[in-house]
Amino acid sequence: MTTATKTGLALSALLVAAASISYYMAREGDAETYQRAAAEIRQIRQLATEWSVETARVRSNPLGDYDALAAFIPEVARLKKGLLEAVRATPTMPERLANDTYAFASALDAKEERIERFKTANSVIRNSARYLPNAAASIARTASDAGLAGDVTELADGLGRYAASPSDEAKGRLKAIHERLEERLAALPGDDAGTLSNYLAHAEILLERQAPTERIFRQATSGDVSDLAGDLAAEFDIQGKTLERQAELYMMGVWASVVALSLVWVFVFVARSHPAPSQEAQPPAAAEAVEAAEAALAVAGAGSEAATNGSTVHHDPPDTTHKLLMSQQILTEVVGAGIAQAVRDLTVGFDDATARRAEDIAVLAERFATTNAARTDRYDLVDLTDCAEAALDVVAAGDGARVVAEFDDAPPVFASRAELGLMLEQVIDNALHAIRDKGLDADEGEICVKTARDGVDASVTVIDNGIGISPEDRMRMFEPFAGTREDRPGVGLAITQHIVHKYGGRIAVGSQPGGGTVLRISLPGMSE
Repeated sequence: MTTATKTGLALSALLVAAASISYYMAREGDAETYQRAAAEIRQIRQLATEWSVETARVRSNPLGDYDALAAFIPEVARLKKGLLEAVRATPTMPERLANDTYAFASALDAKEERIERFKTANSVIRNSARYLPNAAASIARTASDAGLAGDVTELADGLGRYAASPSDEAKGRLKAIHERLEERLAALPGDDAGTLSNYLAHAEILLERQAPTERIFRQATSGDVSDLAGDLAAEFDIQGKTLERQAELYMMGVWASVVALSLVWVFVFVARSHPAPSQEAQPPAAAEAVEAAEAALAVAGAGSEAATNGSTVHHDPPDTTHKLLMSQQILTEVVGAGIAQAVRDLTVGFDDATARRAEDIAVLAERFATTNAARTDRYDLVDLTDCAEAALDVVAAGDGARVVAEFDDAPPVFASRAELGLMLEQVIDNALHAIRDKGLDADEGEICVKTARDGVDASVTVIDNGIGISPEDRMRMFEPFAGTREDRPGVGLAITQHIVHKYGGRIAVGSQPGGGTVLRISLPGMSE
């Protein structure tokens, strides 16, 4: 196999992998979910507005039907449930947007509770308001005392005006009349006293409950829900359009990889048709091959440069990873781990800069080949604690930091032991580098590895006191080739996330610049 062919195979494998990753990233963002959520929020907003209008109609109509208010509850509950389920089922949902959605749902619950309180309070006031005019007229006709009849009529008329426009001044004046009538009770005969007592009881209900009921009504019919719905729908629209643009950019990365792959094989054909005449001519050609590899990867990764939503560090498993798995299978079956050695052979004896760039390419090939080869390993019930202990030994974590192991009774995971080992080696290796980047020696640096049972899941947590991760880097930490160190290719966490997602697990990261990092992986456990 000629040198040009080896180079072509190496670049082809990496371009196929880059295209597959770009395709996977394009499919991961679901713009339709955000657009559907925005439409549901607008439906809720319309219902909330109609609910407020119906509440005002019931308040103004003495014979208004409260069942009309209850009819809104099932439809609002259905839309709210669908909205919350969409948020929980979307792993890439920005944390800020998810929190705003939960706040909106709470506002809907508050509106429903206020309308229920209004119904209860208004029903009591409505009964008293119906009773008072007839009772006042009856007392005025039968009363032998003109003063009594006048006070009763004045109180009834005043309560009617107070119901339309409650005020402290009007309430004070009406309470004075109410107190005068209470003083007359002792001088009235039994039947008249009973009638007046009932009248005064209903009048007191209106005096004491009219103003609080009015406040409840204003709260129940306020525009808070409509305002929140308008803002939230706009946020979902913006996020949906952002994801559409990202998907377009990632697909551009896929097509760029295809074009770059074609150019690579044109280069191979030309190189084989015009072999180098002498050994002395080979170094520039090898250096150009490395430069071509970097250029091809840069073109292929164009789609992956799109900005992510960036507000969440929680990554749940996608629906499918078949494209990524296919690229890795091609890499192993066609060239396998031999690609890495072939790339290294090209640059033997050349300058350090060229050798370093070639080494980065070789490491990428090895990592993808290792991950795919592990996929063919035998599946078994694997103890996550055993894998963690083995990974600590392989990475030699104890040579670079103090190791604190807190192993608990985690349930077994049905998986490939090799893949889980690779996953934990990548995480622990990153923790060691974070400690070194902070300038800590082996006595100052500390890595804590914990395994535990999380319900039916098995979890492993790796904590370090290293340099930490900035918010900007955290946004891209799981993207391939997004590492911040020049001497590392930046694929370790991409491989880790791929393995976690493959087994239906979850990975979450918390970090502060200069304050260390906490990375937690949960995998489905197997019961006895």
